[in-house]
Amino acid sequence: MINTLHSRGCELITDLVSIPSQLRRIPITEVTIHPESDATFVLADLPPTLNILSLNYLVPSQPPLDLTHLCSLTYLSLDGIQGPLDGAKLPESLTELYLDSFFNQPVYNLPASVTKLSLKCMVYPHKIEHRPLQKIDIHDLSSLSSNTDCPHLRELIIERVNQKDISRITSSSFPVLEKLKTMLGSTELEEFNLSTLPASLRMLDISHYGQMDPQSLPNGITDLRISYDEGDTPLPNIPPNVQTLTLHGYHDKLDVSKLPQSLTSLELFSHKQQVDLEVFQQLPSLRCLAWFGSNQSDNINHTLTIKSNKSNLSLIIKTLQESETDNNNNSNQWIHYL
Repeated sequence: MINTLHSRGCELITDLVSIPSQLRRIPITEVTIHPESDATFVLADLPPTLNILSLNYLVPSQPPLDLTHLCSLTYLSLDGIQGPLDGAKLPESLTELYLDSFFNQPVYNLPASVTKLSLKCMVYPHKIEHRPLQKIDIHDLSSLSSNTDCPHLRELIIERVNQKDISRITSSSFPVLEKLKTMLGSTELEEFNLSTLPASLRMLDISHYGQMDPQSLPNGITDLRISYDEGDTPLPNIPPNVQTLTLHGYHDKLDVSKLPQSLTSLELFSHKQQVDLEVFQQLPSLRCLAWFGSNQSDNINHTLTIKSNKSNLSLIIKTLQESETDNNNNSNQWIHYL
């Protein structure tokens, strides 16, 4: 049964048992399938024009997965697939593969075209070995074989790491890594040293649930994003080339004098300390200041003062009360002074 079919050049079909023959001739490019509990469907009936396929493959009686006829498919999401995944049954056009958190079976023979992989299983017992990968999103670094290098990997997303994991992420194993997003967390009292991260790293996004050596951030970073827990953790030494800095939940008073002169964009989320906005004029390159969750009541006066001296500076400032109201109303409207 077809519940939904949208047409704007990109088609979507849900709750599908079979595709009527007259629809197979339509150049559908996107399909999401939710089979009924007692339904079967024929994968061969999927149109070859598909670019995006989300398949909730929850019925054990379904035939083996074979999508080789989908010669235009670039994105595939599989939910509830049974058994190992043989990449030889996937189209050679595929570039991105998403596997849900319940998938814990081997993946092998992936097409060389697959450069992006998301594998959300919390305890994945097998090793991922696919050298063409450029982006991978995994729960644990142990999913990557310790003796496997990733010569083309540019973006690495890991749910959580300890210091042993960090020591594996080096230039020798990840020579072109540019983006790393993870949470620093450990059951042991250890200080995280990030100085051995690849020299190629440009964007670092870390959730801070462990002590970090404040001197250890790599100098090559230009985009730094740090999320803090409820504890009071000092700001690390910000590398001199950072241009974009985002701080979530930083509770200490912000010392602007310790921020690099290279900074062009600063975003503060849930920062409730009093700060004289005029001090940001110490940053000659700053062009965007976004402040969400401030408890200052005189933001407008400070904003006008900065505007008169720095005509190219954009300010987005939100008070604590306004931010909470917007969260309750699911609003994305910010006060934006130009």
